[in-house]
Amino acid sequence: MPLPSVPQYERYRGSKPDLQSKNAREIAIAHMIAKEFFRRVANNPDKLQVHFFAKIAAHLGVTTEQVRAAIGGGGSQGITIRVDEDDRYELRRYKSR
Repeated sequence: MPLPSVPQYERYRGSKPDLQSKNAREIAIAHMIAKEFFRRVANNPDKLQVHFFAKIAAHLGVTTEQVRAAIGGGGSQGITIRVDEDDRYELRRYKSR
């Protein structure tokens, strides 16, 4: 599977402030998950990588379902991706120094 490019989430477009606030928190969590996922991918030198949703969830203190929803694709336990040189170039900002 190619590398997912952005976090997956649904945007609430209604006018209820409490639902807008809840949705904003969900979007922030999705972006946090994506950042951690991309950091893990960038710092793993392997071309073929397996990332388990539960490990990311435990590290971030979120649910496995939130991780699965934010990353998109993959199976029930995790995601296997192929990382090529173009992906490495795009991920360079996530690489630990």
